[in-house]
Amino acid sequence: MKLLSFAWRSLLAATVCAIAGGVAAQSALIEYRADPETSDAIVVKADQGSYDPGAGVGRLVGGVEVTSGDIRVRAETGTVHEDPEVPGLATMLLFEGNVRVDGPEMDASADKSTYLVQEDLIILEGNVLLSSGRVEMSGEELTYNTLTRVATLGRPSSASGGN
Repeated sequence: MKLLSFAWRSLLAATVCAIAGGVAAQSALIEYRADPETSDAIVVKADQGSYDPGAGVGRLVGGVEVTSGDIRVRAETGTVHEDPEVPGLATMLLFEGNVRVDGPEMDASADKSTYLVQEDLIILEGNVLLSSGRVEMSGEELTYNTLTRVATLGRPSSASGGN
């Protein structure tokens, strides 16, 4: 049986405490690692959460908020995928429903988004609107590189983001 990552053990403990205390509302606060070599963290908050240890997948519902460095993503629902070999290492986060992405140089909204953690990419899809200073971009798909801070309408031809 796969051991539960620290993040999900914390979620389960918080949920059990909430149930034992007779609290109707549940909440989840989970911390993942963004990089196996560093202490970079991805902090996930949601009203409710569940975890499938066999699949390494967490599901989040209601008031989902994720912070990674100076980037914050908010949505109605989220799914977190862990590396099967490294529990607690987030590889991909999927968000749906009224997605908002806030960064130091931009704000964006979309119907859904995918955060590819190791590739440092956030892909926004459906009714995308990005604002950065006096610049606004809109379309059906936008890719944002969290390292270079470059936003591109449509997917780039290479995940490395080299131009």
